[in-house]
Amino acid sequence: MKDLGMKRLETDRLMLREIKLDDGPEMLENWASDDKMTSYMSWSSHKNLKETRAVIHKWVEKYSRPLGFNWVIQIKETKELIGNIEVISTNASQQLCQVAFCIGSKWWNKGYTTEALKPVLKFLLNDVGFYVVEAQYLAENPAAGKVLMKAGMTKDGVMRKRYMGKNRPMELVMIRYSVTANELGKR
Repeated sequence: MKDLGMKRLETDRLMLREIKLDDGPEMLENWASDDKMTSYMSWSSHKNLKETRAVIHKWVEKYSRPLGFNWVIQIKETKELIGNIEVISTNASQQLCQVAFCIGSKWWNKGYTTEALKPVLKFLLNDVGFYVVEAQYLAENPAAGKVLMKAGMTKDGVMRKRYMGKNRPMELVMIRYSVTANELGKR
């Protein structure tokens, strides 16, 4: 695998780039405080800019580590920041990584997440050299599964009784998808 660092990625409608410290207010407003969106996440909605800036500081620090990838999703036409896609875990010896994404509910059902995920998968598999990229989502959020499928991933299975962050114990059903470079090239 090659540690290429963060690379700016583009689609017809989107720019995917590193997040900057001064992106905090827009991140807070457009997705980090979105209760509808965070109901499907392992973290709670941000209550203030201080929380959002703390997360951004961690993300910026992660850029200096090997295989530290996190793209903010920006609409080219309006320059609005609408979400992010992050490599949340890596296993270099098995050449695999797991990605997660979030996008403000205002921009759901417009194809942005699938459009953003496709070049990320291509970059991770073809350029960086991961063998497989995985993703998972809560069963209560079937739209996330549609995004993964449309981006070229295949459902691997259902994981029962999983625990996911926040402030209370929960037994959740998670659905896992994955894709390899060979599979992505065939779609």
